[in-house]
Amino acid sequence: MEILQRSGVCLFFTANSIKDDGEVTSFIFMPEQVEILHDWQAFGLKSTGSHTIRVKDAFVPEEKTFDLTRKQNEYDGFVHTFPFIPFSQATFTSVCLGIAAHFQQEAEAIASRRFKEGASHFEKVLVAAQEKGTELEKDRADFYKELDLLWADHLTGKPLTLEQEDHFSGTCKQAVHDAIGRSGSIIRCLGMEAIMEDSAINKIWRDLYTAGQHAFITP
Repeated sequence: MEILQRSGVCLFFTANSIKDDGEVTSFIFMPEQVEILHDWQAFGLKSTGSHTIRVKDAFVPEEKTFDLTRKQNEYDGFVHTFPFIPFSQATFTSVCLGIAAHFQQEAEAIASRRFKEGASHFEKVLVAAQEKGTELEKDRADFYKELDLLWADHLTGKPLTLEQEDHFSGTCKQAVHDAIGRSGSIIRCLGMEAIMEDSAINKIWRDLYTAGQHAFITP
């Protein structure tokens, strides 16, 4: 479910429908056609409000339906013609890697502070966190390098091959999977502070796990 808003007012909703033959059709619903079920109880990204919507007996004219895999308009910007799935995977992966980088910063700050306060074993925790941070930076560099290559091909008008899209999809999923795994191993070493819901590190960790559950970037 997607919502377009301007100045706090919902303009329309979009949703996808899968027919019996597997064909996917996307629809635009007006606010008066939609019932919002306030069921977003995820443990992270709480402010996104990604609630379920319910639509019953609503008529949708053909001009308010579309196919995500086909060009819908005459906008000629390169970003408008980049393939939808790689575009979406790039978007979600960059968000996850950004959250993971924030997690690393907070984890290293906690480990450094605890070590300076006299908890000597946190020196090893800090070293381990820094090593995980180096691994994350490599994954981020590899992700953006591959994305830059795809974008360069796109700018020249060269269509992306299925092999390129599949490889990029794997890169995105693996990068997110590894980022989540690293955060899980680090948070185990950060003591009771890390399990408190109101601590920054816990909020970041929950946001990372939640963002990483999107269907485009799950294994």
